[in-house]
Amino acid sequence: MMIIKVIGHLDRKYIEKTVSKTIRLIKTPRNLHIYFLENVNLCYSLKLPRNILNRFKNVCRNKISFSFKYKEREMIIIYMDKVLAKNEESLIGLLLHEISHINQINKGVYSRVFEDFEKVREKNHNLFLKLKYDKKDLEWLFNDISTIAVLTLKDIYANNELIKNKLTRYLIAYYKIELERKTCPRPDFFGNLKEAAKYDLDLVRLIFEFELSLISVILPLYKTKKAKELIRYISKCYEVNITAVSKKCHELIILYFKDFRKKSFNEEFFNAVFKKVYDVLK
Repeated sequence: MMIIKVIGHLDRKYIEKTVSKTIRLIKTPRNLHIYFLENVNLCYSLKLPRNILNRFKNVCRNKISFSFKYKEREMIIIYMDKVLAKNEESLIGLLLHEISHINQINKGVYSRVFEDFEKVREKNHNLFLKLKYDKKDLEWLFNDISTIAVLTLKDIYANNELIKNKLTRYLIAYYKIELERKTCPRPDFFGNLKEAAKYDLDLVRLIFEFELSLISVILPLYKTKKAKELIRYISKCYEVNITAVSKKCHELIILYFKDFRKKSFNEEFFNAVFKKVYDVLK
């Protein structure tokens, strides 16, 4: 039986009505627990079994809505801000996205993602260590890029499944709100990235994290007519000052449409991401 918990001063009727509409649109795990929190700090106050508490709190630190599964326990944490509290389609889109993540876990999709990552890990790790930077900094960067690449691929699979099931309008509603609330930031991260990296490898991580987060939205939606406006918005507002990396990451679009259905896609994707970072630093 699904359990909905509303924590804080939130409109419970609105939330229950939105959840009811959502679960009619997508196959939903029977024992799913959904927590709606008024603010991010309430994440740490949830009473959970001790054997999952530390891992759960680590995810809370990211301060974004997320899905979480540990053994038979399936949970979704939604941070309700003023926009989600008023925009039903956007909230449905977020719920669909997180439920899709749970469904991909249950289908074994993410297990294959991790297995495929391990197949290419050592080769790319050795490639990174050949770069002329501090070895500890390179280890740290490699681990962070690894995490970002895995999360990007998981988002691609979750979003692709929703689009395949004709739930695009809700996904677009959610991402439109997410992107537009930042009021077209046009990030000015760097002039010469290779030169800047000599002083701060964290800048490289930040830029690729930014670009790959956009890629996870762009790839599944790229050929969707309803998303054309959103894609144009991303191109105009979010890639103005990061052209060099942006061009490199757009090569991932070609890879996606050429090989997404192939068994080799995950490995190709990881290799491509690591090569993009390596090419910037070599």
